[in-house]
Amino acid sequence: MRFIRRTMLWLVLLPYVFTGAGVASNQLVLIANHGKFPVMMNPRLIAQLPPDADGMIDEIHCVMTHATRLNFLADVFFMRGKGVYSVGDALLLAGVSLSVCKFVWFGLILYRLHNELV
Repeated sequence: MRFIRRTMLWLVLLPYVFTGAGVASNQLVLIANHGKFPVMMNPRLIAQLPPDADGMIDEIHCVMTHATRLNFLADVFFMRGKGVYSVGDALLLAGVSLSVCKFVWFGLILYRLHNELV
């Protein structure tokens, strides 16, 4: 642990932690709902993506009900014109956004080496 703090490797690992948490969150919802991913519907979304008689929107997504599990991790965030996103999707986006951390880490290592040599 001391090595990771001293070398600032946590900056390199941070995007992978967020990405892994996002993938795990989405997989947990899929496993709990037997391969279906619940989506919180609103009138605007029903007009765009009308569900069939079984409540299925497409092959994977279904309408969220009280019978679906882990609803708080499913698609609950409606973004106007963009779709519906889950907590896992937000974590995946954070992981991708933090991919710049590798370059920050490299810069900090170079800065530290420069200070030690001077």
